[in-house]
Amino acid sequence: MGYRDRDYELSPVETRAIGPAVRERLVAIATGRAPDEDNWRAGVTAAGSSCGLAPSSAGGVASEAVLKHYLLFYDVGQDYVQRRTAFRAVHLAKAWQAHERGELILAGALAEPVDGAVLLFKGDSPEVAEAFARADPYVINGLVFRWRVREWTTVAGDGAANPVRP
Repeated sequence: MGYRDRDYELSPVETRAIGPAVRERLVAIATGRAPDEDNWRAGVTAAGSSCGLAPSSAGGVASEAVLKHYLLFYDVGQDYVQRRTAFRAVHLAKAWQAHERGELILAGALAEPVDGAVLLFKGDSPEVAEAFARADPYVINGLVFRWRVREWTTVAGDGAANPVRP
């Protein structure tokens, strides 16, 4: 655990990355308590807003948990398009349920040729994507002959898990 008191918490990485004086200023900014502006440069306000401080469930401020992105890749057989009809309604129902739970972001078959599919998940581990694949009727019934999950480090765009700006 990093630095913590009754109102806020910083992760160990955040605690090491910033010194005690900067930490106190960032916490003051994040909690709405004005820092001593006479002795502080205006740039600290911007630094405080990008350090990942967010309200905790206890009503204070904690470091925001970052959900990661995972890509589920399916390799399918040549007869996939013809065979999927029998299982498509159940497959799509599972996909939309995962989307409604906030786990599945986007999914679809690759086109021209239709030789696979890619499903984009978000979560704190690859388990959400792996569990989906293990329960998918396309996998269970042999339409998908191989699947794999890869963590995807997203750095640009509104939903990036690890936004990096130049």
